[in-house]
Formats: sequence, structure tokens, C-alpha cells
Amino acid sequence: MKTKVKSCDSSFLEEFKRNFDEKYAELYWNKDRKGIEELFNNEFVYNAPSNYDFEYHPLDLNLSASEFYVTNIKNVYEPLKHLKPAEATREELWFTMINTVYLDYLMETLDSLKRDNKEKYLHEVKLNLYYTRSRKRSLALHRLARLWWMGYNTYDEQNTQDPYELTDFFFSKDAAGKGIVIFSNIFSNKDTALGVIEAVRENQHRISNRKESYNEINKYLNALGGVQVIDILSRERIKQLALDRIDLFFENPEIVIERDRNKVFL
Repeated sequence: MKTKVKSCDSSFLEEFKRNFDEKYAELYWNKDRKGIEELFNNEFVYNAPSNYDFEYHPLDLNLSASEFYVTNIKNVYEPLKHLKPAEATREELWFTMINTVYLDYLMETLDSLKRDNKEKYLHEVKLNLYYTRSRKRSLALHRLARLWWMGYNTYDEQNTQDPYELTDFFFSKDAAGKGIVIFSNIFSNKDTALGVIEAVRENQHRISNRKESYNEINKYLNALGGVQVIDILSRERIKQLALDRIDLFFENPEIVIERDRNKVFL
């Protein structure tokens, strides 16, 4: 189904955030779909400036963790990969999209949240609607925005036959745990992310495709960042640094945190 990218005026977003508890919380507590649709049918919600038609694909919560991420990342990123990173950080965009175009997904998400504590429930709702933390942390928590960014950081334009090959590999195991890795400081650079993932894939017979392996490599790259600017290194150079570090793991396994060794080494 073809549809438009939606966004909203910042004044509408700020008013919604400011008055959520008093005016809007009950819409989401009661899962009032009609009320949400009416709220977002106003002059402050509009087609994004690009006025771009995209092929909407519904998202599915009823999948295993790996299937959920791989399937839904592709369903969000593929039709929306025309977005520039600067656009894809905008709170107004994801706030509007999850309340309009992806309202089915939002309603399924509301159904999945525990309702034994209303305050906690509404706290979770806020995380899924708008930014409540720093921009990077909020992108990691927002259920729609994070799928786009997971796709962006693992989509490999150099692989013309299967640009999602590294996406499939990265999220094939420990998908939920590694979802946070994507938003780490090191992985905020796409070339760095792709270089590290490639290094792990080439060593999947030796180390696990789990968050602990990536955390160990990221710690090393973070330390290097105090000596040289990691962001200006090529993907190939990052990959080689990661490969060298993996070799060092096996020469000196004690450099891996003891509690994580059984999760890193196969």
C-alpha cells in the first residue's frame, strides 16, 4: 500500500508532551484507536516536506526475537531508506508516524505491555511515542525509530546482490541484546559498524555472534579513540583492527572479562 511520510509541527508535539498525563494518557491506557486517529487528524499533522510516496508494510510482533528484528527492520528501512540520517533523527517524524501510518503497530505494542501497574505502563507508552532521554538513547528506545536505524547501520550498499546480508547475520542471534550495541558510540558510524560485523562474521567459527563479543571489540576501539579519530578510518581499516583484536582474544583470553568468556568464545 502506497502512503505518505507524515510529520507534525513542533508546537503540537511539545503541547502533547507537556499535557500527556492530563489530556492524552487515557487514550493510550484505554487503547482508544478512534480517539488517537481523531487527535492526529488536525492541521498540525502533514505530509513530510519530501512528499514522498512509500510502500507501507505492516509490522509483526508475533515472531521470534531474531525473526522480529530481521523482518521488521527490512519492512521499515527498505521503503524508507530515502530518508537522510538528519531527517531520521527528528522526533516529530517518528512521533507522527507511529501514531498514524504505523498505528496498527502501536496498537499491537499497547496490547503487549503489562497492565498491572498503570504508571509503569504509561511510562513505557511515552518511550514509544516521543523522546524522553537524549536523542541517541531515545532513538534506541522508540520502537519504530530504532528499526530504521538498525537497518541503516547494517545495510551494506557495497553488497549489490544482498545488501541485507550483514543485517541477517547480525540479528540472527542475541537480537534483542545486540539491538543496544547498534546505538553505542562506536556503532554510530555506519562504516565502523559494518567493519566490526564483517570481522565477527569471518570469525563465527571462533567467537559468538553475541553482544558480549561486540562489546569487547567496542571497548578496544573506544580506547583507540583516545589516540586516533576512529570515525575517519575506513571500513576496511576498522575491519582489520577488529580482526587483530579477535586474534588477540585467543592469544590472551584473560583480556576478555571473565564473566563473559563463555559467551564470547565458542
